[in-house]
Amino acid sequence: MVASSSVTSSNSSTNTNDRVRPISAEIAAQVGDLFPKEGGVRVELAFSPDRQLSDGLIAAYLNEFRRPIASTFVVDVSGSMDQHGRRQQLVQAIHYIAGADSTLTGRLAKLTDREKVWMLPFSSAPGRITYFELPGGRTAARGVRMEEDSQAKQDVLAGVRDYADQLRMSGGTAVYDSVLVALQHMVEQKKKHPDYQYSVVAFTDGENNQGRNLAAFQSAYAQLPEDVRGIPVFMVLFGEAKESELKALVQTTGGRIFDARKTPLYAVFKEIRAYQ
Repeated sequence: MVASSSVTSSNSSTNTNDRVRPISAEIAAQVGDLFPKEGGVRVELAFSPDRQLSDGLIAAYLNEFRRPIASTFVVDVSGSMDQHGRRQQLVQAIHYIAGADSTLTGRLAKLTDREKVWMLPFSSAPGRITYFELPGGRTAARGVRMEEDSQAKQDVLAGVRDYADQLRMSGGTAVYDSVLVALQHMVEQKKKHPDYQYSVVAFTDGENNQGRNLAAFQSAYAQLPEDVRGIPVFMVLFGEAKESELKALVQTTGGRIFDARKTPLYAVFKEIRAYQ
């Protein structure tokens, strides 16, 4: 973020104004009435070189000030996921968002305080939803100080990693039925917690071969409440996934496709987090 300080001088020291104002001409025009009309010296304020402060600012935004996230991860556990190391990729990616990477980019992708996560595995049909909720552990010391994860948060993150380790692959691929179940689940959740930012993230390596087809999904999707139809569905494809149909799905839901056949799945997770 770039800002500037404007100082207007005159013969009287009481007419000196020290205020932060935007450099962008467009934004400056919108807030022009807040500042003196006379010219002044504009000084660019550099971002702090203090790494600890920078890390604290990022952590405070992600864990305190950002609107909390609620996501359903629709995870393909069909038989084809046991091939070509795909299960291992998926497990590593879930470990990644559950805090396995301590680098700056890893922290940006990690599950944050107050976040709600539902895991929905699917193969020939949608499976049982498993729920995880991250505690809001920073209320006692708000601000920009970098803090270690509380024991309660570490326990939840460990639970997410254990869940990934226990995934077993078999059966067919019911993509559309499973995404629809995730959205229907979000209907009830959004009623209970309207202050969260909702999304569905679906992973599949195969062409839909069970349950409803794309047209039937689109018909059912049109019957969902309007606010739920505003929840984006992000599709992560790899393996033999049929890209043309999945593109039609995300166009219907206002989401986006991420192609993990060209990018490591853990890197895809980083990008997805930027949209949530």
